[in-house]
Amino acid sequence: MATSRRHGIFDLLFRREADATPPNAGSNFFKIRRGGILPTGEWQRISELLTVVGIQFQRENAVNFCDLVSSAAKHDRPYGLRLEFEPSNLSDPNAIKVIGWCSGNEFLVGYVDRSEAAIVSEKFPDNRLAAEFYDLYRGKGGHVDIRYYLSGPKGIQALPGKRCRSLFLKLDDELTVVEYAARPGHRLNRAERELLVKYVIERANDLGFDLTADEVGDITTWVIHKDPTREQTAASIDRIAAEGNLRQADLVELVDIFLEANGLSASRKAKVRDELGGIMRASFSGQNF
Repeated sequence: MATSRRHGIFDLLFRREADATPPNAGSNFFKIRRGGILPTGEWQRISELLTVVGIQFQRENAVNFCDLVSSAAKHDRPYGLRLEFEPSNLSDPNAIKVIGWCSGNEFLVGYVDRSEAAIVSEKFPDNRLAAEFYDLYRGKGGHVDIRYYLSGPKGIQALPGKRCRSLFLKLDDELTVVEYAARPGHRLNRAERELLVKYVIERANDLGFDLTADEVGDITTWVIHKDPTREQTAASIDRIAAEGNLRQADLVELVDIFLEANGLSASRKAKVRDELGGIMRASFSGQNF
């Protein structure tokens, strides 16, 4: 029975068109999309959609920035993000701060991802770059996600690796949920890792990505190093519910697949399932886990 269930969900997710009517998200988060201001001049995007990293270490700043942006968006006041290089950073001389500004205030909200910052430093050492605000998410518990594009002057070459970045962006929330289910409190074993990589490859095929061997290697690395927290998982479930990427029933069955594969005790599986069920109930309205 477990085998047919596994095949059924993969067929369902990989070969079914998305539900055209997105479910209503719960009231446990708010989201602001677009509206940020770029510096004066002509700019073009040079990256895929990125997420500010290290927000958990700047939580108070991030929450204060969220509050100001929420008010500014309602009254058409300007706000946005700016970048500041930090060569004196002892842990990473390529570090790039992401600073939120609004209503005459500035807040260090996090950093450009280390790998992106290294590419920027190597490829564009003399170019002025900007951060184009895309959206902001804040959960009830104070979890904050801020997403943005790196932008450069007209004519600048885009960052490499666009295809894989695009795939990661499309699947990040789904993978966050199933990986949280697959690895609570332990490292991924070989079977779990292979199942997660297979899942991403199948979803890539479904989305029209004919992956190269190098890209499969990138995906494997991505899966191995992804280690979502409960807050990040809750944020991903909120976004899935709000955007209608998956129905709740699909997400429940997908979680069950990875719980079956991870070798946890029955009591531990039940605890994880109950935990994720509580998050889903807060995000999907009118449906039961």
